[in-house]
Amino acid sequence: MGKAKCRWAAELGYDPVYGTRLLKRLLQGQRETQLIETLIAGDVPDGANVSVTTDG
Repeated sequence: MGKAKCRWAAELGYDPVYGTRLLKRLLQGQRETQLIETLIAGDVPDGANVSVTTDG
């Protein structure tokens, strides 16, 4: 993850009251949104398995 993305995640994913709980929700939301967009676009055939990986 580049510095800009780390800064973005830190700014949106941290709250003094809730700590980093928001970060988990933020990252989950990003992955779910990408997966849903891929499925809606028809890029995944029926019955296919989808794997999610991270780089680094």
